Formats: sequence, structure tokens, C-alpha cells
Amino acid sequence: MSPETTRPETPAGAIDCPFFFEQGYMVCRDVIAPASVDRVARFLRDEMARLRNAGPETAQDSQIQSGHFPLAARLSPALWDIPRDPTLRSLLLSALNSPDLLMHMPPTARFVDPGHAPAAVPPHQDVSYNHHLSDFLTCWVPLVDIDADCGGVAVYEGTQSTTELLNDFSRELWLRPVDADPATRVVCQPMRPGDVLLLNRWIVHESVPNRSSRTRLSIDFRFFGAGSHSTKHHLDCQTWTVIAPKG
Repeated sequence: MSPETTRPETPAGAIDCPFFFEQGYMVCRDVIAPASVDRVARFLRDEMARLRNAGPETAQDSQIQSGHFPLAARLSPALWDIPRDPTLRSLLLSALNSPDLLMHMPPTARFVDPGHAPAAVPPHQDVSYNHHLSDFLTCWVPLVDIDADCGGVAVYEGTQSTTELLNDFSRELWLRPVDADPATRVVCQPMRPGDVLLLNRWIVHESVPNRSSRTRLSIDFRFFGAGSHSTKHHLDCQTWTVIAPKG
């Protein structure tokens, strides 16, 4: 399976999602307003600076080793500038075919330093990490330029409508990789801040190594619509209140 560039993408501001419905993924250009992206990126860079200055215990934390920002940062309303963006909201409501938008809490804000292998997520389906959600999509938001050096995300075309492939949920840092053969591996680059990548819950995808000289910053959001449910905390993106699980 040889890497390829992305398949057809939406023009700026488009909200029609036929490619997403057919293929289970879609790169959308210039969706999020630059000011919103800049604010969120500055917030995470400040958090990253605090991490760099923390003690060795923090540096060895398994979540930090895997490239996850601390929980307090991921819970911050500062990240909500992304789902507040009206163009992104229209895109998500169209992709979810829903009048309302809800978001799993917390979002997964991540940093991948150059050559840091533990932060690389092996081939997986998002459904395997999110059994608490009945249906959802993932919105991957890069906060830096994504190119062949910085990496990003690779998807496996043809896996968008499969059932869950994983049956062994034992794990150390990540779940075991799934076998996507004979699907075609498609590397979703180039991308830039303001672009988004939509993924359905089934499509197999993986991290692409960061071989650049800069840190990769991104956020994974899990969004779902009015017809779905979650057994964990989530954000009502109409009232901007966090809803606790029932029971």
C-alpha cells in the first residue's frame, strides 16, 4: 500500500458532505476562522511551555509521553473556540444530519515532538476507543502546517463501512493495531491551520511520523448529533453547558 495525497476535498466554506458519506473521511479547506485557530494554538503553546518547565515526574507521565496535554488543559473552555466557529458548525450538522451539536468532553489536544515514536497512534478505528458513544464523527483539527515532513493522519480507503475489527482490547499505551489490508493508504496532507479532517467511527486511520524540526499540534474532537447518546460527560454546543452522564 503506497501513500497517496488526499482524495477530493471541499472548497472553502462548503457544507455538502457526499464524499464523507461515501468514503468515511473528508478534508475540508479553510473552515475555521484564522483568529479562532490562533487563539487556541496560543493557549496550547502556553500549556506546552509549562510542561517543558515541569519536573521529571511530569515528563515521564504516560499521558504526556503519548502526546496528550494534561486533563486541565483539555477541559478548558479555551478549546471551545473551535466548535463555536459557525462554518465548522454548519459542516458538522450537515455531516451528522442533525439539528443539534454535542461534543464529547474533553477534546483530545495533542502534541507530537519530532521523532517521538510513543505519540504515534497505530492503525485503529475510533469506535474502539469510544464505546461510550452510540454514533459520532471525529474532527481532526491541525494547529500547524501539515506536510510530508510534519506528518499528520493517514486513512485506509475502503474501511469506512466495516464493523469493528478489534477483538482484543488489551493495551499498554495504545490499543493493538488493526489489519487494514487490502485497503489503500491515503496520507491527508498537505493541510494547514483552518482546515479540518472528518472521520467516521469505522474508518481505519493512523498517525504519520513527525520527521520535521517542529512540534505538531492538533486536537481531536468527537461530535455527535441529537439522535445519538453518550454515557460520559459531553458538551451541549447550543447552550455551552457540560452535561454529566445519567445514573
